[in-house]
Amino acid sequence: MTNEVSHFIIKFGVRFYAMVRKSLAELAFTLAEENNLQHRFKDRVAGYDWVASFLLRHKDKLSLRTGTPSSLIRIQSFTKRNVYRFFDILEDIIFKKGFNAETIFDLDETGISVVTRSPKRLARRGSKVHVMVPQERGQLVTMTCAANAAGRFIPPMFLLPQRSR
Repeated sequence: MTNEVSHFIIKFGVRFYAMVRKSLAELAFTLAEENNLQHRFKDRVAGYDWVASFLLRHKDKLSLRTGTPSSLIRIQSFTKRNVYRFFDILEDIIFKKGFNAETIFDLDETGISVVTRSPKRLARRGSKVHVMVPQERGQLVTMTCAANAAGRFIPPMFLLPQRSR
């Protein structure tokens, strides 16, 4: 039965309904009650230890992850029909223009903080620690990297913030 639960968790995680620890504990209690299984669960949920041991038994398939926020519109527009439509249009453009693995590049960008994070400092318990913070706090440098399927790379490019005049 625990394998069925792990498959259930995976199936719904793929559909943007990933389960939290508390939901797993509630599901375990409900399944134990409905199937008349002996258990020591209290307050209508499985205990922390049960959830931890369940995750340990299924560590090859399941792990606790921090979710990536996705907007509802983005999730709703990611349908099979829209994906097929996108790839049909892409295929049409590739054949019409004669693109190949040498001419199509994938470019990714990331924001890099100009200011490094200040490390934790030792101080008397309960006291405030005052640290000098650079004025550029919050500014990002954008870095781009590009590569194609043929194995060619374009050197990274850094985009610095524009100075105000």
